[in-house]
Amino acid sequence: MRVFGAGVVVAVLGGVGLVPAAAEGTPGLWYYDNYGVQEAHDSGFTGQGVTIAIIDSPLYREMPALADANITVREPSYCDLSDTPGTRAPATSSNPEEASHGTEMTMFIAGNGDGGAPGVQAPLGVAPDAQINYYAALFRNLDFGPDFSSVADCYRDKKGAFQEALAEAITQAVDDGADIISMSLGAGATRPVVQAVTYALQKGVVLVSGTSNDLVTASGLSTLNGVVTLQAETPAGAIVANSAKVDPAVTVVGPGGDILTLNRSWTSFGTSSGTSMATAITSGFLALVKSKYPEATGNQLLQTLIRNTGSEDHDLFFDPAGYWGYGSVSLQHMLRVDPTQYPDVNPLFDKDFGSPLFEDVFGASAQPTSAAPAGAVTLPDLLLWGGVAVGGLVVVAAVTTVLILRNRRKTTPTTPTTPTTPTTPTTPTTPTTPTTPTTPTTPTTPTTPTEGL
Repeated sequence: MRVFGAGVVVAVLGGVGLVPAAAEGTPGLWYYDNYGVQEAHDSGFTGQGVTIAIIDSPLYREMPALADANITVREPSYCDLSDTPGTRAPATSSNPEEASHGTEMTMFIAGNGDGGAPGVQAPLGVAPDAQINYYAALFRNLDFGPDFSSVADCYRDKKGAFQEALAEAITQAVDDGADIISMSLGAGATRPVVQAVTYALQKGVVLVSGTSNDLVTASGLSTLNGVVTLQAETPAGAIVANSAKVDPAVTVVGPGGDILTLNRSWTSFGTSSGTSMATAITSGFLALVKSKYPEATGNQLLQTLIRNTGSEDHDLFFDPAGYWGYGSVSLQHMLRVDPTQYPDVNPLFDKDFGSPLFEDVFGASAQPTSAAPAGAVTLPDLLLWGGVAVGGLVVVAAVTTVLILRNRRKTTPTTPTTPTTPTTPTTPTTPTTPTTPTTPTTPTTPTTPTEGL
């Protein structure tokens, strides 16, 4: 069931509750400055007591920004060494071409901002005291040229095995006690992946992923029931242009445009955009909510994520145009509301792909609870989803190994000084609501996986 709340469009879309784009602070750290992260930390909510699993590329554990982070790296990785089939590669690497992406995602959650050289600012982590369990399940050859492209996969015995590696990493992360699993990547909805997702959902673990960084709708992992699917938002409160499309799989829109990221080396930074950043940062936001409300279940974290979007209270809302999902992620709003008041039921079992089924996860006797609040206006799924089911299945079948990493839109690299601690953000009286884009035609099913990096 998708819900349309009357009169709340302005309240939940387009960066509501954020300060204007020219906010005080370092360029690329607006996700930290504008969402009240420092205020949350000052109130004692830092992610302590919460375990976040990150599944990504290898990690550069010696990154200065991660020096005091609580990180446990699962060794070895889930992939073979390229020149030694049958021997697993290490899960850590000092090569930026191999480890930059996973290292960045970890900094967004647990980084201390140390750029490794005087005056160099690295990303600040939104949940610095969370326990990070790290799993390397893919490798890639990174091209730092003008197009900034990559080819990613995980090989075993000279055969592509990313789906199996991801499934094993998800299962291991659950067994290791993860509360939240952050996956800034994409994968096909193969049997091993669906089985691993089902297992995680049965254990009440929050799964966070992202839509594609292009105009093709989400596929595979991000279309699975129960999984949070992120779209990326800019500081101006608009969806990142490269990925602005009708996408019924999108759950919410999080900060992912013009974010401070690595630029060619471990001590050089610029800005870039993509759903990878939105995925990691939103995972960290949920950890802050969990640290304030430790009794909240994973399902109740999902409930508060979709109900408390934007800055103001409102009826449950789902964007009828298909761009914003339930609206813009709001850390401040979630922290104001005790999630334990909500049903302990995963509310994301209505995605178009339809797998896994609710009864397959929770048993035939379990009944999903509608997220619709009393008095909300509801419309049949057909009105939202009509005409995309077959196309969605075809796309899922075509995707085998796809990284939904970031589309680099590089600006001049920055070496800012330590940012001024942000003051309480000023909520704009009239938020910027993006103009509804022209509805795209049904995308052509790709024959070759689209790389989003």
